[in-house]
Amino acid sequence: MPHAADPQTRVEARRERPPAGDLDRPERATLELASRLGRLIREVVAAATDKPAAREQVTRLVLESVLAMFAGHVELLPLGPPAVSGGGPRLILSPAQVRVLADAARDFQWEDIRPEILGSIFEQALDPEQRHELGAHFTREADIARVVGPSVVAPWQALIAAIRTPADAEQAIARMQAFHVLDPACGCGNFLYVVYRAMKRLEAALADRWTKLHADITPPPPGPWFTVQQLHGIEIDGLAASVARVVLAIAEQLVSRELGLPAPTRPVGAHDSTIRHADALVVDWPRPAGELAIVGNPPFLGVRKLRRAFGDPRALQLFARYPGNRGADYATYWFTRALELLRPGERAGYVCTNSIAQNEGRAASIDRVLAAGGTITDAWRSYPWPGEAAVHIAIVNWVMSPWPGPRTLEGRVVPAISPGLTEAVDVTTARHLRGNEGLCFMGVTSGNEGFVLTDEQRAEIVRGDPGSASVIRPLLIGRDVSRDPEQRPTRHIIDFAAMDEPEAQTYAGAFRHLLRHVYAKKRSGSERKTDAEKLRWWQFVRPRPRMRAAIAALPCVLVIPCVAPHLVVSRQARATCFDHQLMVVALHEYYHFGILQSQLHAIWARARGSTLKGDLRYTNTTIFETFPFPPLSAARYVPGARPPGSKADRVAETAETFDRTRAAACKQRGLGLTRVHNQLHDQRAPGSLSPLQSAHDALNDAVTDCYDFPAGVWRDERETLRLLLQLNHRIADLS
Repeated sequence: MPHAADPQTRVEARRERPPAGDLDRPERATLELASRLGRLIREVVAAATDKPAAREQVTRLVLESVLAMFAGHVELLPLGPPAVSGGGPRLILSPAQVRVLADAARDFQWEDIRPEILGSIFEQALDPEQRHELGAHFTREADIARVVGPSVVAPWQALIAAIRTPADAEQAIARMQAFHVLDPACGCGNFLYVVYRAMKRLEAALADRWTKLHADITPPPPGPWFTVQQLHGIEIDGLAASVARVVLAIAEQLVSRELGLPAPTRPVGAHDSTIRHADALVVDWPRPAGELAIVGNPPFLGVRKLRRAFGDPRALQLFARYPGNRGADYATYWFTRALELLRPGERAGYVCTNSIAQNEGRAASIDRVLAAGGTITDAWRSYPWPGEAAVHIAIVNWVMSPWPGPRTLEGRVVPAISPGLTEAVDVTTARHLRGNEGLCFMGVTSGNEGFVLTDEQRAEIVRGDPGSASVIRPLLIGRDVSRDPEQRPTRHIIDFAAMDEPEAQTYAGAFRHLLRHVYAKKRSGSERKTDAEKLRWWQFVRPRPRMRAAIAALPCVLVIPCVAPHLVVSRQARATCFDHQLMVVALHEYYHFGILQSQLHAIWARARGSTLKGDLRYTNTTIFETFPFPPLSAARYVPGARPPGSKADRVAETAETFDRTRAAACKQRGLGLTRVHNQLHDQRAPGSLSPLQSAHDALNDAVTDCYDFPAGVWRDERETLRLLLQLNHRIADLS
């Protein structure tokens, strides 16, 4: 089945067709016929001068011949196949080539026709090298069913099974009449064919349910309740779009015969309005008034090949329209579009490259689904194409709402599915740990940029009033921690803390600056403030007095950016003013730094936190105040204290080594923590970072040992979460 991508940008690796022994008789016959007709097409193209035009002309001829053969068999002639469009060379078939068509008409058992034959012929019309580049290879119905089943069939089966009254049945029929399905990368229409056949079977099941409830007394509403006009496709390849329209025409006939329904008389051209020949990343997707499901197999293309495949103008256009996807596989763009369209409770499912469960790909796809309130209901993390495939794909199905029902991972029921498409532990049952209270705080919120000073403004104030230097503090924001190689504050801020106005006025230079840059704005009403805020205009909107009291006696503190790609912990001087983009932890020992910078804490944070455009959002309530530190003993939990013994000593030692090694890597490479941790977590990190990787592994091993967890468990996300959740519950029971 070809993908909805430019011919130059199809799947990077081959999708081999399944071994003949794995196919049933109709599939084998279909593939054999497709192979013969494909050979005919290639022979004609090879002899032509204008090969692209000849390929389109002869492919259309063969596809229309197949449609005519089918129509003749099911007594639909004259059907009037679509006219061959456009100019091109005159096609001359040899007697042997004509016999291929004649033999197909005579010998093929047309009652065994599968609509996917048309996509297979499209595939076979390409030479092997081109077929490898396009990724246009046979896709079995069993693979399509792994998307259509969870995202379309299963919800309808559950709805029909839940019908108890005639009113329920009436509502279900009305809902089916308003239900639509979109494949925004429809290729030759195989997904839509599978959806149509499944929905017509469900329609029959719904009609049977109606009959049982109404005891054959009240006739059901006139049908059909689901038609091909409720199927929508977008396909960038014009010939593939034409094939998809023909596939739907055949599907109508086959399904009608299977279910004993009246044969449709709709002409082939009637499907033109629902199958669009267009670029799915440029045009608007159909948004019906009723319910919508989105399914399909978006094109795969690695980010490093985008520019080469598309050219700079097209690539830059895509990057501008989808800035959050530019670092990820091309398939992730279809997730972004789906999330722009789907409403709460609606479903979607894609067959994709398995890179969507990793790093930038996950951030641009699955993480966004979860951040938007979606739930993964069914997935395959790394599923090989049948046969001798050199590519593994992922299958993801989700619903845009919380989902209390079962979740299935690679065919087995699991309690939850993680963003990495692994079995997840349900950490929503984690309990608040009272011992963790009063240790982690959000930084201050000034509420007005007038408090913030450049180096020049600070120097000017201090020249005129040296005493004001004591209320001007370095201002550390999240970007400083994430991007500056030394995690240094880049600006200053006037901080009067909880001073009353007379005391603040004693710092004349700083107070005058605020009169001009803060008070004037608040008095003019250009900023919306409460009366209380206006009364204390020289103070921050949120000065965080509890945080100030908690860190007052500490030599330094630990800070964590509230939003960052990775969980990073930095040690900072207490006298710094910490912005609200940072979480401030009132702990300072390397032991605590090591626990919080460990992979165990990072796994917990990802599982308990939310994401913003794929970045982790760290919070003091949902993450820190539920995270269990190693207890002091079986009956004593004091997270702010360091446990006695060599295990805690080892955590402190390895944490200090990691911190110094990381600082050296940042300085040497001129990188901030985000980029260094990007490379640290990238398995392809250059060899120059290996000392940092070794230091990180040593830290994780030491922390794991301090918890008395099995060695190396930090490499297993699910088991780490299970053990931490178990410890969380045990500690909560102590209080």
